[in-house]
Amino acid sequence: MKKILLPALLAGLILVACNNMQEKRDVTVATDQANTPIPEMPPADQPGPDQQAEKQKIRTATTATATTSNPDWDRHIIRTARLKLEIKELKQYYSVMRDRIRGMGGYIASEELTENDFERQLQLSIRIPVDQFDAALEAVSIHTEKTLERHITSQDVSEELVDTRARLQTKEQMRERYKQLLGQSNKLDDILKMETEINQVQEQIERGAGRIQFLQHAAAYSTIELSLIQKLGDAPAAAEPESENALLQAIRTGWSFMRDLLLALISIWPLWLIAALIYMAIRRHKHKVSAKGNTHL
Repeated sequence: MKKILLPALLAGLILVACNNMQEKRDVTVATDQANTPIPEMPPADQPGPDQQAEKQKIRTATTATATTSNPDWDRHIIRTARLKLEIKELKQYYSVMRDRIRGMGGYIASEELTENDFERQLQLSIRIPVDQFDAALEAVSIHTEKTLERHITSQDVSEELVDTRARLQTKEQMRERYKQLLGQSNKLDDILKMETEINQVQEQIERGAGRIQFLQHAAAYSTIELSLIQKLGDAPAAAEPESENALLQAIRTGWSFMRDLLLALISIWPLWLIAALIYMAIRRHKHKVSAKGNTHL
């Protein structure tokens, strides 16, 4: 019995000693950690270098996004000018002006030449890129004798373009929906109805696309209606009417009056007929009265 208790007592003492040594070790480690200086954190209002770089990236990206998402609205404006110029030499002016217009990226859409004994006139329709419109107006006005007419108009079609595009997108979605319904239809009447609707929507889409293309081209190229006039000589003064003999003029006037009067009298012939009948009736009545008077005598 003593042999069993002695080893058990020794084992208990060893365990107690080991626990005390472990507690001392933990206290030492905790003390060392407490004595170790803690690195200072930057204040909340002064971020560190990494945070500053990250914020700078975010700020740059935000600025770029704002610049991209808020561009100036691309305006579509149709500009048209109508000029009437008097020039000295038409052929020379036309050659120089045509080269200038071509150099600006424009072209002459149509031209018409008319000429008489007193002047030569050339009608031109010029198409010019919209960014060269003002420069083209200045170019065609150089080396001219006189500006007879000058009219400039501007038409903003931006809203119409936006509306047409929106309607076009809606029509395209409608067409796709009709196609889906067509694929799901089994009845012949439904199929024919869907095909009719699809054809109508397709026509509207084509018209809308054509309108958009026209407006874009009209806004991209401005129009200058140019009328060039070259004087060839002075026009003769209007010829004065020849003097007529006063007597002949009076005779003509009197004859015209008599003719009009005769026509007026003829036009009231029913009144003349009634007046004649009344006159004859009155005369007959007088004759009867006279005859009765003679009989009594």
